[in-house]
Amino acid sequence: MSLNKIEQVKNSKWFSIWDLVAFGVILITAVALILAFTLGRDKSGLDGFSVKYRGETVMTYEFDGDKVRILNDEYIKAEEESGYYRFTDGDGGYNVIYVDTAARTVDVTDSNCSTHKDCVHTAKLKSNSSPPIICTVHGLTITPLKTVDDGNIII
Repeated sequence: MSLNKIEQVKNSKWFSIWDLVAFGVILITAVALILAFTLGRDKSGLDGFSVKYRGETVMTYEFDGDKVRILNDEYIKAEEESGYYRFTDGDGGYNVIYVDTAARTVDVTDSNCSTHKDCVHTAKLKSNSSPPIICTVHGLTITPLKTVDDGNIII
């Protein structure tokens, strides 16, 4: 590199106008994406949910009118008037599902799937765009009845 080129680099500005324009476009795009994913999400209350065991629907629940349909009573047992439903997989595995009709939420409160109990620590289903509650050990999936695709891909 020549001495003139070195002096030219030393005397030049840190950022050119085009660098600042590019940074501005990137910043505006990032802010727009964050706003679109947080404000554009469906926050309507949960209409109902379905419980699936290895892809087969074993129970559905609709909050309007408290419509419970247990499609396979071999796997789902309802406890009397308490809001708790016990799922058993036939091999000794169980999950306790709690339905809060006042708050219109669904939660897994207890399980014997593993020491981590990921399904118990998963967030409650609160809206139609809530991610599902999944217990991979027992093959249990709890999803909203009216799912809303918000663009997030879970792998």
